[in-house]
Amino acid sequence: MFARRLNAYDIKSFIPKEFKSMVNAKGALPVLFEHCGDGVKNKIDFQILANASNNLNFININELYNKSSLLNISLLIDGDELNLDNTGLYKVNSNVNVLSDSVKDNLHHSNKFIYLSGKISDLYSKYPKINNLKINTPNEISFSLPQFSNSSVLVKTDISINGLLFSKHCKLTHQSFHLPIEHSMYLL
Repeated sequence: MFARRLNAYDIKSFIPKEFKSMVNAKGALPVLFEHCGDGVKNKIDFQILANASNNLNFININELYNKSSLLNISLLIDGDELNLDNTGLYKVNSNVNVLSDSVKDNLHHSNKFIYLSGKISDLYSKYPKINNLKINTPNEISFSLPQFSNSSVLVKTDISINGLLFSKHCKLTHQSFHLPIEHSMYLL
């Protein structure tokens, strides 16, 4: 287990210069990293806690404004398969400034906000295969883009992705995707 704080400005330094002006950074974010495995089968958990004093963002999510949120990445690598589970952004039930030493405890006190699940197989081949990679928002999410004044975006989605990574044969299906955009925005 590894628990530390990462300076938000240090993380921002890894962002390409073309996008740095779009990212707001403040404070030091608590980080928790756990790994167990034998080189063939490995479980990796990574968490970053953000709150009003410590954050890094390129969009302003209304439901998370001045609240604590948890980015959780849970990966299981087994041979040439990568499984994603409980990976996503969580809304923490109380405003906290520190992570506990337990990934499970941190998730227990949080609700799924945006999450991913699924599997990628044949990792070491020319075209790894995406198997039912899902991106889901249990509730509508409203946010604005600081780069566009007075922007407002509302999203609720349930997306499944299947196919070969890095090839033209990939299928995207969605059950619901609602994106009304208030105010004129030009996206390239």
